[in-house]
Formats: sequence, structure tokens, C-alpha cells
Amino acid sequence: MRTRLAVAALLLTSLTACHSPRVHRAYDAPVYPPTNADEVRVITDVPAGAIVLGEVEGTGHALFGDAMTTALRGAASLGADAIVVHGGAAPDSREGGNIGETRTMVRATAVRLAR
Repeated sequence: MRTRLAVAALLLTSLTACHSPRVHRAYDAPVYPPTNADEVRVITDVPAGAIVLGEVEGTGHALFGDAMTTALRGAASLGADAIVVHGGAAPDSREGGNIGETRTMVRATAVRLAR
């Protein structure tokens, strides 16, 4: 019984684990307090007057849109209020770790819009 509970807990943890974003702050970027990831917008170009804060990379499970959510969290940690998505990777089941797991990746520039 204990073994089954331990296996069930381990499985549940692996299915719901959050992915950590890779965050690379620009060397000359000012430091801002974190923003709310739910309010970070996706835009198509860096507008005039915006401050580039750095690059973020999010990975996640393909079925749940985790890669974009992870990238937005990374941008929010830099104090961004928008990201410009400029790359990503198609789902690839060879890298996942778990059999049948499919991961995706999103690369984006984190920006602070002019106020």
C-alpha cells in the first residue's frame, strides 16, 4: 500500500512539475521589480522607446502550452510587460526524458514598454 502511494505521488509530481525558464538579462538593462506574468503581452516587434531587458527561453509539455507560460514567467521575473517571440522548436519526443513525453520550446525577447 505504501509503495503504491509513493509511486502515485511521484507520478503526480512529475506530471504537474513546473518548468523553470532560462533568463538572460541584457548586460546594460536596468533592473525593474518583477511584473505579473498574467499581464505580460505577446507583441510582434520591439516598439520605439521600449527597453530590451533580455532573452528568455521557456520549455514545456506540448499538450499544455507550458512553453509559452514558462517564457512569460521568465519575462515577468525581469520586470517585462511584453515579449517578442522570435523562435521556438517543434515538438520533439526524443528529448523529454519520460517515454512518450513531448516538449516544446519558445525563445523570446523580454521588453519594458515606454510609459
